[in-house]
Amino acid sequence: MKNLAGKLAAVLAAAVMTVSAAGISVCAFDPPEEGTYVGWEHSPNGWTYTFAEFDDGPYRKIDGVMYDFDPSDNYVCSGKHSGWTDYNGIKKYRYYHDGLPYTGWTKTKSGKRKYFLDGFPVKGDFQIGDKLYSFGKDGVYTGKSKKLILTAKCDEKISADADNITLTVTANDPDGGSYSAGEPYKMERWEENGRWVDYQGLAASLDGKKNGYEVSDIALGLEGREGGCERNSAEKEFYPLKYYAGKRTYLSLPAGHYRIALTGMNLNGEQKSSYDVYAMFEAVSSVEVKMSEDIYKAEADADIDIQTYITVNSQKLAGKDISVKIEKKTNLGWETAVKEFRFDKDASCDSVSADGTITADVSMPPETGYYRAVVTVGGKSYEAAFRVEVI
Repeated sequence: MKNLAGKLAAVLAAAVMTVSAAGISVCAFDPPEEGTYVGWEHSPNGWTYTFAEFDDGPYRKIDGVMYDFDPSDNYVCSGKHSGWTDYNGIKKYRYYHDGLPYTGWTKTKSGKRKYFLDGFPVKGDFQIGDKLYSFGKDGVYTGKSKKLILTAKCDEKISADADNITLTVTANDPDGGSYSAGEPYKMERWEENGRWVDYQGLAASLDGKKNGYEVSDIALGLEGREGGCERNSAEKEFYPLKYYAGKRTYLSLPAGHYRIALTGMNLNGEQKSSYDVYAMFEAVSSVEVKMSEDIYKAEADADIDIQTYITVNSQKLAGKDISVKIEKKTNLGWETAVKEFRFDKDASCDSVSADGTITADVSMPPETGYYRAVVTVGGKSYEAAFRVEVI
């Protein structure tokens, strides 16, 4: 394989150049010729990615992961990106950790606390667990929070093909009291502009009928604390729907963060106060595939032992046959490196973890390159990429 430096020189020579007050910049990029290798390549100085444009920043998203590249060293990859990135070329920034948009608490250089959801800082009042936190317009935590008495929750991760979502509403009032929980009335998605958007409006039907939600009959009263005569928690089923060609079907859930809103009410004598209660979750792939490591290193004369971890989130696919194969990226495309084999998850109890994750083992010759595991479950394929370096 050729070194990336020579390839970049040829690519830049073929690109359209312009001169501005800031100097020379690449403004157009010719696609690689047919049969040219495009992908990860191991050079003497480390891993590079051929035919990637680097004129407007030292990082690139590849296979859903953001990587850092060193402009001073022929754009050798220095690892997964952690920190801020420009977002879609506009003056908005997204925060990454270990190559993925970050979710969780972090501190600024001045010691102030922020909370990120999918790489964007939350602002205003935001529920985290069973508490409501207050954040300023700059996303900085104000130090104010309060414990929520009436809360709703569902599974933290929901399969993209789920037909219904089970909500559990709970009243936790140490002083007791009476509360009521109404029906869920909307579902919102955390969009890439850092705002909640009603997901009902994102799936417009073709026949003019409005999309909507269905719920089980869930209006009920709740006792404030556990142990009373009344229930302090109850489950409710939520069904996101859409209409297509006059038929009712269920919405698919693209990967991302969502929340379902229902109306809660505090019944305090003659006074009644109502407010929204939210249950948050993350929609994930029906099947998740991960590798045991990102970059494999192996002795030149020894086979590589690889583990593929498979988690079936979908109830519809549970119990389906699973097959796995390994493919290598070449200038001809993806070619089979290890032929497809079936994994019988009932053959060995040790191969299935407590959370249902299946481990599939495979060995292959130690050839440097860019690979992917292709897992087929119920006729659908799912992928996870990895790299091999021979030492």
